[in-house]
Amino acid sequence: MQHILPFLQQHIVLITFLNLVLSQAGIPIPVAPTLLAGAALLAHSPPDLARLIFFAVTGAVLGDCVLHLCGRRYGRQVLGRLCRLTFSPDFCVQRTETMLGRFGGWMLLFAKFIPGVSLVAVATTGVARMAFLKFLLLDAAGKVLYVCTIVALGVVFQNGVDAVISKLGELGELGGISLIAAVALFAVGKWWRRRLFIRQLRMDRITVQELRELIDDGRQILVFDVRPKEVRETEGTVPGALPAHPADHEPMLDSCNVDDEIVIYCDCPNEATAAVAAQHLKEAGFHRIRPLLGGFTAWVSAGYPVQHANLACHEAA
Repeated sequence: MQHILPFLQQHIVLITFLNLVLSQAGIPIPVAPTLLAGAALLAHSPPDLARLIFFAVTGAVLGDCVLHLCGRRYGRQVLGRLCRLTFSPDFCVQRTETMLGRFGGWMLLFAKFIPGVSLVAVATTGVARMAFLKFLLLDAAGKVLYVCTIVALGVVFQNGVDAVISKLGELGELGGISLIAAVALFAVGKWWRRRLFIRQLRMDRITVQELRELIDDGRQILVFDVRPKEVRETEGTVPGALPAHPADHEPMLDSCNVDDEIVIYCDCPNEATAAVAAQHLKEAGFHRIRPLLGGFTAWVSAGYPVQHANLACHEAA
């Protein structure tokens, strides 16, 4: 650890490149500290600073290309795996889809600045089959904006960053252990937050087969669709489902009875958004509420009918 400063000055560009590639490919490694350290160490050498920015952006875009292509190849399956891998709360999928519907591909310009959105945003553009060239240009522009912002902060606060790095070097092995412990605590904190979130979502689910049987039997049942309006219009809905996304302002609950049987569905991992909505309904006094297991994807995969706005229902392919 005594030679940490010379080592970092010599290899910080490569370290930053690898850090950005792995983190943007879904590995939960923080990138801001590396960029800050690199900017502080190279602040007095504009050519080296430019090289740091170039390779950081290149690494980030390469990692994003992997995620984008995985989204195109594997569809929504990659979103669930990505949320598990990054410890992100599963409703980040719903949040990202809302942003994609509102801003389109332009969200890639600022997605990296929003915790829990960046990686899912990239994969979602693949699931939505955004043209690759359009994705590449917007993603590269967004990464340039993000990297330059963090690097600028590193240059401005270079004295403080250098002091931290120097202190770690002075501490020797203790400094190395402290650095590893800090990274480990970051990962454990993210993991624990996710475990608490998943625990909150535990409640009985209803399967798509059970829901279809209830509908076919003519049971009085309310089905709420909590996906964004843009997603509903593109993919359709379960026949008879009512819009229930927070952006929908229809006061549908005013005519509901607390004893009504309610099924809520979304299309995110662990039915997270639907489960959260169900919890809110329970707090409002409703008793018979269940999220749909597997969400809308499970309904379509089972070959059940899908209803589109202003169109008749049809059997899903």
